[in-house]
Amino acid sequence: MLDLLKKIKIGEDSCLELKDLKFSGNKVSEPHTKSMADELAAMANSHDGAIVIGVDDKTRMIYFDAQAVTNASIDCLDKDLIDRFKTKYSSPDELTFLLKSKFITSDFNDKLYPTLTGILMACKNPEEYLPTAYIQAVSYRGTERDAAYQIDAEDITGPLDQ
Repeated sequence: MLDLLKKIKIGEDSCLELKDLKFSGNKVSEPHTKSMADELAAMANSHDGAIVIGVDDKTRMIYFDAQAVTNASIDCLDKDLIDRFKTKYSSPDELTFLLKSKFITSDFNDKLYPTLTGILMACKNPEEYLPTAYIQAVSYRGTERDAAYQIDAEDITGPLDQ
């Protein structure tokens, strides 16, 4: 239970969805059926996750991209990829730069982890730590998005801007 409370305090991420529960008379008015169906489909596709109903996520600032990727270490971040984001105003201290740029963050025990931003922008193989972190490009003949009209498809992996 304490682990769930910590996760709620941190906010939503790829494995946790918070939904406010509202009623209109004796019927549930929020969350909407379509919204719930979309969330359930996304979690089914990722094979992981939890939806907590009854928590208002609109009252907090949520920085999804600054969430820790706890199955990776900061050593997976590539110096050459990181250096692309430095300017003459960047801190000369590498750790300070990574923290201020939200490429890394710390947990409750002050252990450092790369963030989603760090993995997606400064890791040579983000899919190693985020298996669903790829872009699937599909080309169709005509205007129908139907497998029968599919001409080509490719999974694009690697750093997000490469």
